[in-house]
Amino acid sequence: MRCGPTLAEGAAVQSPTRTVPGTGLSPISYVLLITLSVGLFLFWGGPLWSAAREASHVGRFAYSYFLVIPAATALLMVARRWSWSHLIGATCSAWGIKLVITSALYFALARGTAFTPHAITTTPSKSAAALAPEYHAANGTYPSGSVKGKLVFGQEPVVGAAVLVDKPLPGKAVDAEVAGVTVKISAATYDSGLYTGFVGGDFTIESKDSVLHTFHLYDGARAVSNVPVPVDGKPHHVTSPEAGIYEARCDTHASERAYLVLADHPYLTRTDETGAFALDGIAAGKITLTVVAPRSKNLEKGLIRKALARVEASDTTLVHIDLSTPEAAEERL
Repeated sequence: MRCGPTLAEGAAVQSPTRTVPGTGLSPISYVLLITLSVGLFLFWGGPLWSAAREASHVGRFAYSYFLVIPAATALLMVARRWSWSHLIGATCSAWGIKLVITSALYFALARGTAFTPHAITTTPSKSAAALAPEYHAANGTYPSGSVKGKLVFGQEPVVGAAVLVDKPLPGKAVDAEVAGVTVKISAATYDSGLYTGFVGGDFTIESKDSVLHTFHLYDGARAVSNVPVPVDGKPHHVTSPEAGIYEARCDTHASERAYLVLADHPYLTRTDETGAFALDGIAAGKITLTVVAPRSKNLEKGLIRKALARVEASDTTLVHIDLSTPEAAEERL
């Protein structure tokens, strides 16, 4: 007559398969679930660390989270412990752990867009134009001349490019009412490939789209500011960065990309329909002209180019800049 379980049966009763509490999964299966999710995050669309700076990582995040649900379901069915409570417990707890891991990996490995300062804040720029000492107008009269030129790419004029004097000597006073910058977003596209303005001017951004955008400014590879653009269609006033040459991008829409040129002096202009430009009242001496050309039919990615010239008092210097060649020619009229 049996009064209790045999020794083998007792061992089986006292040594059930261990599971992670609330998940129904063994520790090995649970670690496998998280590893699969993190692996998908790292390699979806290509390795995270080699993705372009302007690349959107929305798919990487979304699919790596979504995978947890079918993967947890499959692991629970194999273990014959599937239930709604186990699925919810395994999914939610795995998501929480994955969030911590992938957040750390994103900030450690993602290029450019991972570095997101607080919204509507700026840090000093290190770009060449911004390294100039703060501009001051000349006291009284000063020897000055003018620069006129034409910007071309081969035989084609470059229209709407920015031309500014880099680190100008004291000269003309900055106008009391300086031009500001207005950025408009529609159909995930900026309304211009190049924005120019002056420090102290109004800076507004507005979106006509029904999705959230960001206006992320870069000084080379360094993130300077990141401004979220709400979907209310209203102009939003934001803090203008310091003088410099920046690249603006949206973190989630690669089609949104533009240059931003801000000057703290009056020697900034744009080329007209013929590629011509003119600057006057420049203090005599050697100058460096910086040209910022947006993308066009001739310029696939846009570019920044510098050209040297000499300004003579009461004279005009003609500068011919061909962006298809590495150098610019100058002559005095």
